[in-house]
Amino acid sequence: MKFEHNVYIVMDLSDPLAGAVMRLRERFDARLAGIPVEIGVAGSSGLGTLENDQDPDHVFGILNDLARGIRRFELSFQSLTSFPGTQWHYFEPMDPAPFVRIHDSLKKSGIVFKPSPYPYTPHCSVADLKDRPEDASVLKGLGDPGASCVMDKISVYSLRPDWSCGLLFQALLRPNS
Repeated sequence: MKFEHNVYIVMDLSDPLAGAVMRLRERFDARLAGIPVEIGVAGSSGLGTLENDQDPDHVFGILNDLARGIRRFELSFQSLTSFPGTQWHYFEPMDPAPFVRIHDSLKKSGIVFKPSPYPYTPHCSVADLKDRPEDASVLKGLGDPGASCVMDKISVYSLRPDWSCGLLFQALLRPNS
């Protein structure tokens, strides 16, 4: 067995932060509103998506072991920003260090990734406004959600060409106690 489509490793957000981001997506980008609210640790920047020709059970075993070694942590956002030269708007974590550590662990994990032309930037996508750049000032005027959440799981999703998304695996991070 092997992976199909583009496969991403992400950290899912929980409420109230996930709900706040989803409401922005529903208002500004219906396509993104159809996928989970998350911060990628492999797939969109830094490490590319997973190489399809590897055993999913092997990958899931590595991720399960990795998750057991990561303590849960709090997430809050800085202000909304966009990638240079684009209308791709996202929130940056106030503290990107936990995401960078997880990303670096994945580099050394033995999981095989496709190349990515972009440096790793921990981010939570809100809207791609390339067809509606006039909405950028409205979106930015709303500010950050002003909430936080506990990051407590790592997930693997398959993103199909029609932007439908399927959960393939999920592991809980280690409790803080």
